Amino acid sequence: MSHGSLRRLAILAGALVLVAALPLRAAADDRYDFAVGYSLMHDSDVDGNFPLGWFASIGKNVTPTIGIVGDVSGNYKSIELAPGVDAKLRVHTFMAGPRWASRQGQMTPWAQVLFGAANLSGSVFGIGDSETDFAWQPGGGLDYELNGGINLRFGANLRFIHSTGNVGKEFQFIAGIVMHGR
Repeated sequence: MSHGSLRRLAILAGALVLVAALPLRAAADDRYDFAVGYSLMHDSDVDGNFPLGWFASIGKNVTPTIGIVGDVSGNYKSIELAPGVDAKLRVHTFMAGPRWASRQGQMTPWAQVLFGAANLSGSVFGIGDSETDFAWQPGGGLDYELNGGINLRFGANLRFIHSTGNVGKEFQFIAGIVMHGR
């Protein structure tokens, strides 16, 4: 499947979810959730971990169990090329899509599929290059409710980045806090 075909498929899938959910919006929870936290990423192309990272997401239910979520993240790694010479690698993602969640007491398991862009960049001696490509990531996790409307979030995503003739794969683990608001 070509890069253009994948992009059209992602846009069509997102539009269908939004259109299907519009009549059910009145039955949805009127709260939104905002999550921030730590992200650890493993990139299969460089066969290594990006130990420094963060994520932030915001979600809004359109039905009692289906929501729309936006997510951004950043992961960072330095590789020593020679003594005193480091390559700095960065991956930033900007994604959105549907999320399914079903509260079970204090726990809320969730699953999502997000579509968007991944920006990959690197530099040595301050000279760098970057590339932005189409990405999609299925993922899931668990929110655990604490007192005071704050939850803990644990999750994992498998990200696919489609660059020219290549599909990169990244695994992301997240851990953070979730706050709810109206």
